[in-house]
Amino acid sequence: MKRLLLFFLSFVGFISSLRSFGQEFRYYERILDARKLLYEKKDYTQAVAAYAAIFQATDDIEPPDKYDAACALAMAGRTQEALAYLKSIIGVSYFNYDYLKKDTLLVALHQYRAWDKLLGRAHKTKLQPLTKAQMYRDFDLLVQSLMEAHTGLFWYNAKPQFDSLCLVLRSKIKRRANVLEFYRIIAPLIGFTKEAHTFVQLGRAAQSYMRYKGCYFPLFVRILDGQCYILNDVGNAGTKGFQLTGINGVSIDSIMDTFMALEPSDGYNISSKYRWIESGYNFNAYFGRCFPMTGSFDIDVIDTATGASRRIKRIPSVSLNELANLNDSLNRVYPARSFDRPAVFSIDTMNSTAVMTLNTFSAAAYRSAGMDFEQFVAEAFQQLRDNQIRNLILDIRKNEGGNEGYEDEVMSYLVSIDYNKFNYVQASAFTYSFYAYSDYKHDYHKLDSIMRTEHYLDMDGRILRKPGILKHAKAKPNPFDGKLVVLTGGLTYSAGATLASLLKIHTDATFVGEEAGGGYHGNTSGLRIVLKLPYSKLEIGIPLLKFVLDTDGKDAQFGHGLIPDYPVQPTIADFMQGHDPVMERAKALLQ
Repeated sequence: MKRLLLFFLSFVGFISSLRSFGQEFRYYERILDARKLLYEKKDYTQAVAAYAAIFQATDDIEPPDKYDAACALAMAGRTQEALAYLKSIIGVSYFNYDYLKKDTLLVALHQYRAWDKLLGRAHKTKLQPLTKAQMYRDFDLLVQSLMEAHTGLFWYNAKPQFDSLCLVLRSKIKRRANVLEFYRIIAPLIGFTKEAHTFVQLGRAAQSYMRYKGCYFPLFVRILDGQCYILNDVGNAGTKGFQLTGINGVSIDSIMDTFMALEPSDGYNISSKYRWIESGYNFNAYFGRCFPMTGSFDIDVIDTATGASRRIKRIPSVSLNELANLNDSLNRVYPARSFDRPAVFSIDTMNSTAVMTLNTFSAAAYRSAGMDFEQFVAEAFQQLRDNQIRNLILDIRKNEGGNEGYEDEVMSYLVSIDYNKFNYVQASAFTYSFYAYSDYKHDYHKLDSIMRTEHYLDMDGRILRKPGILKHAKAKPNPFDGKLVVLTGGLTYSAGATLASLLKIHTDATFVGEEAGGGYHGNTSGLRIVLKLPYSKLEIGIPLLKFVLDTDGKDAQFGHGLIPDYPVQPTIADFMQGHDPVMERAKALLQ
């Protein structure tokens, strides 16, 4: 207890000194000015001077900023100084080997022997060893920070449960371990939060190790009814379509139990866990982090055509780059694994039916696609009116959310009167004690300003969002009044799940598919602070705002997403052959 108290007091003291310093020095504002000189104006001499002034003002420099300073020095002809800057970070806190090799701003350094040595340091990363004391300190800081900042921590959990799990996980710290072993200890705590806007990720060094030294399972899976089915063949192993039952002697049930404990979801939902674990190469990455690395894999499978069990031995592992290439090729084979456009709209005038697919609410995704979200939605509903379409299928099965308010824009064309969206939006605090170990350490004042400007202390002790902050779009004239069928799935999350809930509450929509991945009653998201554990360098994203929907009496099972009126689960044959029984069921309902 004394050790923890001393650590806490020194931590608070550090925060105090940081705050008084931060009031006079705006690190990120100065860094942005320097970056503009470097990358936009290409005034390398002035960029060097700007970075020098910043580095004189503080010793606490972010590695990417030292890297940018080195680029400015190299382009200004001060190559030895650039090499010295890079030497201080490469292999220590900067590990992007691939970017180093292709960065044209550093070409002037390629002539030196020191450059090749630096590349070697970036490529030869090792997993960082940790002492028991270091792991204890990181663990305790994590627990303290979750308790302080995570507003929804006890939405689905009781505090005694959380405290008990903390004791169990902390007791697993018995000896020196590497950062990957420590990750396996703390990751279940993140899963236990039961809020998927919370995350844990490896730090830069560990990510680099997994990128360049990792040996990955080369088979991809689709999870249906809790069973894993293999989507690809590797070499002569005819595995496509088989049910996977074990890897290297570990049963798939045990493997999935491990993954499910690490993957947080809203409440007790499992549909989202299945979809995220199978997405991209998440299954493979989880296996690489949670089980011993091997150069090959023995797998147990069931031939789904005959029901026969068999073991396939010595399937070679692949590198991360090879795994990414395999994933890209599978996306071409199975388009349902991903999407090309953020939104698509089509009309079948013969059947008076339109399909609007909203794959995301990410503003960045729409910008990247050269699309304006509000314009897309407005034009789609105008086409419904112009063509007198009576049936609309709204497909949000892949919509994991994005920008707050996009869901309201869609709602404004589907309701005739205004509605109350949230019962309340609750914040955890006006300020946080662990800024020194977070992504806000240099500009904590900005987050403090938002929290204090947009929230107030209620009489009951809660910190609530002020009325009028981010008002939702109001009902448009002449809303669509035909039949509405909504398709949901495990990836229907965050603002996507909020849209599903709002449609359930305020319209007569019919829902088809799978339980929505996001919580029916809301989520904890919005503003987020990323805790950076000082010794292990693990990063934990902690959401700060608890959004509680006004369900207007149309309640649902607590701790779950929206349950569809017509549950439909495709088979592995449906998936592999490109059949979409969910869409087919929706169209059948409208006939």
